[in-house]
Amino acid sequence: RSSDLFDAYHDPKSTKRGAKSGDSTVELLGDRVVIVSGNPQSLDTLKAACHVIWTSGRPIYSLDVDASIYS
Repeated sequence: RSSDLFDAYHDPKSTKRGAKSGDSTVELLGDRVVIVSGNPQSLDTLKAACHVIWTSGRPIYSLDVDASIYS
């Protein structure tokens, strides 16, 4: 949604296995970055996924990122 651009920015929060942002939760399970809850097309999901990837300490090319996050 383009209206997401006008919403207040909230930092993603780390969880035991990943990150949560708004209604979305993304986790790192082994080498896989997966959506646990939330709309795959939402900005919250993208923010949570970016947080998971950034804090993993691993290069993105070594991870299997759920394609619905970026397509």
